[in-house]
Amino acid sequence: MKRIILLVFISTSFIFHLSGQTTFAFTYDDSGNRTDRTILLLKSAAITDTGPALQKPEQEQEIEENIDSHVIKIYPNPTKGSLNIEIQHTNDKKALIRLYNVKGKMLMEKFVIDQNTVIDLNGQPAGIYILNVIIGNKGKEWKIIKD
Repeated sequence: MKRIILLVFISTSFIFHLSGQTTFAFTYDDSGNRTDRTILLLKSAAITDTGPALQKPEQEQEIEENIDSHVIKIYPNPTKGSLNIEIQHTNDKKALIRLYNVKGKMLMEKFVIDQNTVIDLNGQPAGIYILNVIIGNKGKEWKIIKD
């Protein structure tokens, strides 16, 4: 019964995921096993202005969040093809970047050595992708849109 309730919850969470920015936070043990997952559903902003600004294309945004003391910047989102990822971290921890399509298929996996990384999405179709960044035993996921 618990599995059915969990499956229904995950299914409805996925539907809400498609309608707004969703952040996933994962915790891993020293062996690399996921021990905790937190899903934060963020509501979309309401549109109150109907002026000419709404006729402009969607503006590119920069995502800036922290994993522990590491600042992560992801831009532009939405992207036309190149996605920049800046990770400010110490030399004692490596960062792992993974990119998934909405079906859950891993498209890319890369260990980050440099502070600045560029992911080329030019070979991928327009759509929604999930970017996963893991530093040490903690990670986060972001929704990336390719125009």
